[in-house]
Amino acid sequence: MGGKTTGEQVDVPEPPKPLSDGAIRSRLNRLLKRRANGSSLVPEEVLVDWESEDTRNTIKKMFEKAGYDKELFIRKVKRVYQEISENSFETNWEFLSVEDMKEKGWKSIYGEGWLYWTLVSTKGQQKKLGFADQASACFA
Repeated sequence: MGGKTTGEQVDVPEPPKPLSDGAIRSRLNRLLKRRANGSSLVPEEVLVDWESEDTRNTIKKMFEKAGYDKELFIRKVKRVYQEISENSFETNWEFLSVEDMKEKGWKSIYGEGWLYWTLVSTKGQQKKLGFADQASACFA
């Protein structure tokens, strides 16, 4: 399927012309500039990444892979920066008597002589995947 089908020409858009580094930077500066009301077309994380010298090159590569198309870039960048969280919680439960609860420093609100299924501790972790983890999947 090299662009022709049974003698007919298939319209294939030309790849974007290469832009100078300055032109790319200017376009991205305009695109990532905050509006007068403080809002932005892209998520806050993109603006932070653009301001950082370490991650600025990644934003430029994403813009290039989007063919320097503003709408496509915004759409893909929003998908990349959606909040993707991983939650994991660990809970420890034990049978405790009233005496055990007193030893742990808990105030007893229960009667005497019983064992209670009690939540002893809870540990939780929330991990938000970073930009680098997600960008390559959407702009591949």
